[in-house]
Amino acid sequence: MPLLARHRVASPTRASIASLRRTFTTVAVSAACALSTLSYVEPSFAQGKPPPAAAVQVATAQFKEGQALFQKKNFAAALEKFNLSYQTVPSPNSGLYIARCHAEMGHNKEAYLQYKRVVAEAEARVPTEPKYAPTLETAKTELQTTAGKLAIVTVQVNNAAPNATLRIGTTTIPQDQWGQPVPLDPGSIDVVLDTVGSAPVTQRVDLRAGEQKTVSIGPAATTGPLPPPPPPRKESETELELLPVSLAFAGVGVVGMGMFAVAGGMSLGTFSEAEDNCPNGAGCTNDLIDRGEREQLIANIGVIIGGVGLAVGTTVFIIDVANGGGSSDEAKNPVNLAIGPGYVGVNGAF
Repeated sequence: MPLLARHRVASPTRASIASLRRTFTTVAVSAACALSTLSYVEPSFAQGKPPPAAAVQVATAQFKEGQALFQKKNFAAALEKFNLSYQTVPSPNSGLYIARCHAEMGHNKEAYLQYKRVVAEAEARVPTEPKYAPTLETAKTELQTTAGKLAIVTVQVNNAAPNATLRIGTTTIPQDQWGQPVPLDPGSIDVVLDTVGSAPVTQRVDLRAGEQKTVSIGPAATTGPLPPPPPPRKESETELELLPVSLAFAGVGVVGMGMFAVAGGMSLGTFSEAEDNCPNGAGCTNDLIDRGEREQLIANIGVIIGGVGLAVGTTVFIIDVANGGGSSDEAKNPVNLAIGPGYVGVNGAF
């Protein structure tokens, strides 16, 4: 099948030895393909059996239509024609143009993979069909050019489980393709090894155009099963918050001392009144005496409540401070409240 090469005219400011070599190779391919057009030999199928003449004619017509569209820079339509031609009669020449269409449309990854297929196919056919030698050399040259626009990453997976999956970016890589070069656009990308029952392992890889990088990844190391969680604490074991208890008792103590102050003051007033109206204890009414006794009783109750409340509140506060403001099992030397018949105190080791 004839192959028409691309002719590019580079501006003087961008001329280089590499571009001149590419141009020379392309011209050589054109000359070789022109000779093959004059004395056309039917291409062979992969199985070694020559295709039918009718199929060759259809594939050749589709190939020429694709070339015309390619020259007009209608690369999408040309790609369709070259694909049809290749499907009709597989040829490295139509395969090469498929790669070129992808490259012209900016599909660098697709172009890279297609160039590699063309190289492999042409290398297999050159021994029996030498006319594909120029196609092989051109495909190798353009493959290198396309590779310079990409980053090529090879991921080595170590000690992976059979159910592990490998992702590069959003693309899942089949296990039979692990360890093979993968073309990627330059930039940052995540390589993720995901194993059922384990946390995924992720590596962020920064890629530059023209770079070839190898990444090694393996499952996360395990340290055995996690220890069981502690049993829930019973309600009876729940620690008592001591600071609110201390404040509550202190509040009761303050109220009690207030009762003592008010009732005591009133009792002193009644006592003074009795001294003024009842000299030597004679002539006092029962109401005055009862009122004085009642006020004295309230004062006595107040001083008892106030004293106990303040004592207990102070004691609980000291316990809370000694225990570090937390539960007793967090303190090195816990101090405990001891309440018994007739006494309130603390015990513990300081």
